[in-house]
Amino acid sequence: MKGHGIYYYVPGLLKHFTTSRMNALIAPRHHLALAGVKDRSTPPKGHDRVDADLKQAYLAAGHPERWELKRFDCGHQEIEEMRTAARDYFVRNL
Repeated sequence: MKGHGIYYYVPGLLKHFTTSRMNALIAPRHHLALAGVKDRSTPPKGHDRVDADLKQAYLAAGHPERWELKRFDCGHQEIEEMRTAARDYFVRNL
């Protein structure tokens, strides 16, 4: 919980589900994730794992092109490049 408070978690949820399984629930709908590679609360190995899992989930749902993870050289913050990536994604897909 370092860096976050109890507001960030549903008590007991991660005993039953992984981050990947929760994210996969929206497949095959479009899903863009934006991540800072210097975010201490979400290490790059975690991004790698979720990315691999979601690629499989979206492939199984018949739409691998609808999952996308973009990484940025920043911490736990929103930067202009993220806003641009989100706008571009919305224009292309929604």
